Order: sequence, then structure tokens, then C-alpha cells
Amino acid sequence: MRRIEAQFAMMNGKRVKHRLFQAGEWISSNEKGDMIYTEDGYSIYAGIFWGDRSSACFDEGWEVLD
Repeated sequence: MRRIEAQFAMMNGKRVKHRLFQAGEWISSNEKGDMIYTEDGYSIYAGIFWGDRSSACFDEGWEVLD
């Protein structure tokens, strides 16, 4: 799945993971998509999270967990 599809899924309450994430890692977001939440309880501004993942390898490779 593409990044934009993963972002849409997260804004609709889904958890997603990327093929480069470690086992058990996932992220979700709030409905506005401006905050990202991690499996271990951290929250980060979406602009910072996606800015750190701006390389092409993060454009695809996403999967919905639930």
C-alpha cells in the first residue's frame, strides 16, 4: 500500500506498519492526521514523523493491521 493510503487508513482508526519496521512496531494517527502514535505510547507531530521518512522507500510498503 502507498503512503497516502496508509495515512488515510490511520485517520480512519486503523493501525499500519511499514515493511522496514521491526516486528511488533506500528503507528496510528488522530482523525486530522496531524499526530502520529506509536505502539509504545509515544506521540509525535506528523510533519516531523513524515519529514524523517521522506525517502522514496517510505512511499510504498505499508500494510493495515486492523
